[in-house]
Amino acid sequence: LIFIERIGILKMRDTLKIPTSEEERISWVKDILPIFYEVMKRIQECYEFGVNHRNKFVEAFALHKLSILFYNMTFNTLSFGQYGNEEKEIHKGSINKALRAYNIFVEISLFFQAYQSITIGYELLRMYEYIYRDNVEGIDKNKLLEIINRLQIEIGCPKYYCIFDKFIKKQMRKKNPMNILLDLMKKILIDLPREY
Repeated sequence: LIFIERIGILKMRDTLKIPTSEEERISWVKDILPIFYEVMKRIQECYEFGVNHRNKFVEAFALHKLSILFYNMTFNTLSFGQYGNEEKEIHKGSINKALRAYNIFVEISLFFQAYQSITIGYELLRMYEYIYRDNVEGIDKNKLLEIINRLQIEIGCPKYYCIFDKFIKKQMRKKNPMNILLDLMKKILIDLPREY
């Protein structure tokens, strides 16, 4: 609830052209981060349960959710721009989690979930390239796009457009990236995959 409240306040302030200091924004992020870490810890426990009990679905689902959580956290703190080597390695790990989830979902024939995982992996990769001005060794983004395009056709998903790339293009055209961030947040949050 803190997160939604703070975003709402920022949105209202931006709409009314009331500035929010960088110190205040950073303070808000520091308030929200423990919540993200607690959620990550719980998802990590689910992952370990899946591995220990050889439950591929739980394992892949947890990897997928960890990568989404990292993506959302990074995307929402992007404007603060403080990234070092530790964050770079964590970011690479999140990309790999998404791609491992993709592989496991394919192995157990859950192709829609595989599609969700590979697209979040691609989003994380594009974000990584933008933040660090570097490539991730061993990951070919064109190959990922080929797989995404093939899956779209095979399972009937709408055409994929990289949300992060759209964000960057809009950010470069507008002076206030917070408005863009808030508008795109709805599109970023991915529903939990459901078993039918």
